Amino acid sequence: MAINLNEVQRAYINEVVRPMIERLIRFRYELDAFVLDADNQQTPIPNVADTLNDGPGGTVPRSDAPTLQGTNVTQLRNFSANMRDQINAASQNALVALAVRDVQSIIRSGG
Repeated sequence: MAINLNEVQRAYINEVVRPMIERLIRFRYELDAFVLDADNQQTPIPNVADTLNDGPGGTVPRSDAPTLQGTNVTQLRNFSANMRDQINAASQNALVALAVRDVQSIIRSGG
């Protein structure tokens, strides 16, 4: 049996729920890409507590941002992999089945 929605409910479904389905699909692919990039660096960033020199020339840390350490990068990589894995194959298939657009269009649309 179909459920008739009032105006507020329709807006919620069309402006919040459906876009969230697509964002989750896109985000899963973005997380996977980040993990793949991190795992395949030609020269990996060491997993150490030393400050990363990501400022101009690569010899000093950025002065306009908090400093990062190699351990921070590893933690971000691991967090991203764990988040990606929360959207397992069954969950991903369920999201794709509910999406309005095809996956390629969702991924290409960016953020």
